[in-house]
Amino acid sequence: MDFPVAPYFPADHQSRFINAWCLFGTSNDIEKTLTKYGSAAMSSLIYQSEARVVDPVGGCVGIIHELRR
Repeated sequence: MDFPVAPYFPADHQSRFINAWCLFGTSNDIEKTLTKYGSAAMSSLIYQSEARVVDPVGGCVGIIHELRR
C-alpha cells in the first residue's frame, strides 16, 4: 500500500508522525493536507506539531511571541 506522506515521516522519526497525528487527526487527514496544499503545508504541519510538544500551551504562537520580545 502506498503511503504518500511516508517521505515526511521516516521510520527513524516515528515520534514526528505520532505528534502530527495527535494534533491534526488521522493519517487520512494528513494525507488530504498534502494532496490539497503540497509539501510546504506538510513542513508547516510537522513544525507546528513539534512546537506543540515543546510548549503544549503556546505551540507556534508561543515561539512567535518569544521572537517578538
